Amino acid sequence: VPGAGVGRLALELCSLGYSVQGNEFSLFMLLASDFILNSNICNPERPLALSPWLLESRNVHSPSDPCRKVHIPDVDPFSMIATDDETGETPQEFSMAAGDFLSIYDNPNQTETW
Repeated sequence: VPGAGVGRLALELCSLGYSVQGNEFSLFMLLASDFILNSNICNPERPLALSPWLLESRNVHSPSDPCRKVHIPDVDPFSMIATDDETGETPQEFSMAAGDFLSIYDNPNQTETW
């Protein structure tokens, strides 16, 4: 998945049974995805509250708009790709690759891999 951001789309595809590799160039997105996907600091029971519009002055219709919070994550990434205990099925491969899409996947050894 090129331009995977924090990896939500790639995670959703993996939970549907596909082997997925997300690709992101931005260090900030990679750090955020690492924090959400690999730490157990925040989960749906203890979400992290963000105010992404706090410093925004455009499209403000009421004084409470910039202070509106978003809670992440809304799903538990661990449970989405965990092994199914009833059937014993192992989860599909899920990973994130850092770097430019063409520089990573232009190698001949990546052909027909993903």
